[in-house]
Amino acid sequence: MTSIGTVLGRHRNNATLSILVMLFGVALLACGVLLFVVRDKVAPDAAQTLQWIMLGLALVGVLTVLLGWAIRRGGWEQGELGVRQFPERSDDTYLYRDIVETCQFYRAGLSVNLGWRREGQDQWQAANGNIGGYYKFLDRFMHGYLQARVPVLMAKLDAGQTLSFRMVTTAGAIRREFAVNMKGFTRGPIETVQLSRERLAFADNEIRIDDIVGMDVSAWTSRLQFQLRGGSKVSVSYTALFDGPLLLAVLEQLLPTQPHVTTAG
Repeated sequence: MTSIGTVLGRHRNNATLSILVMLFGVALLACGVLLFVVRDKVAPDAAQTLQWIMLGLALVGVLTVLLGWAIRRGGWEQGELGVRQFPERSDDTYLYRDIVETCQFYRAGLSVNLGWRREGQDQWQAANGNIGGYYKFLDRFMHGYLQARVPVLMAKLDAGQTLSFRMVTTAGAIRREFAVNMKGFTRGPIETVQLSRERLAFADNEIRIDDIVGMDVSAWTSRLQFQLRGGSKVSVSYTALFDGPLLLAVLEQLLPTQPHVTTAG
């Protein structure tokens, strides 16, 4: 048993790219071997040139294979209790119970980067869509994180505390489209979503929890829509939320305690 519990999978960096690079290297080596096989059929005056071509293909092929191996060498090992980076370095093990915030970077509504941080830690750790099996990694990560984090936040709500979730502003949403990594994505203008047992507040909206009769998550890649008593609707950008899955999970815990709650599909 490891510190992250039973290991569920290993996700290597640049998995697809590294395979393509290594296949290209093997193809170069194959070309070199083919030229070696037919070398006796080449005119004597071209033999020297052919020899240099064979050596060049072999050398470039070997270097390309090594490059493919090098760019896939690192990655993430995922367990029931958390994740850790490999090759293993100091402080590169992250247990779900120690993580206090996550953030996903989206392109065309699809998650392409997952970031997370510990309490008191400003620097984000991240795994991007280039790792092998990224979406399996993402699903397992969020499952473990929500299992660990939701009870903690529910206890805070029961104690009368107000929770704060960060959200990128409209201006920040435009700026983030040009971000190339998690650092750039999280440094834009930020506003706060506040949640207590009595109310949910974001932007210019303040909603009483007992006025929410349902949530429409059918278009979760763009908007999370709240259906209120009286037929009115209020929505928030799901992809702009730092911890969207966590906010949704906490709300789902709160809403069943309210009468006449329905959830749209």
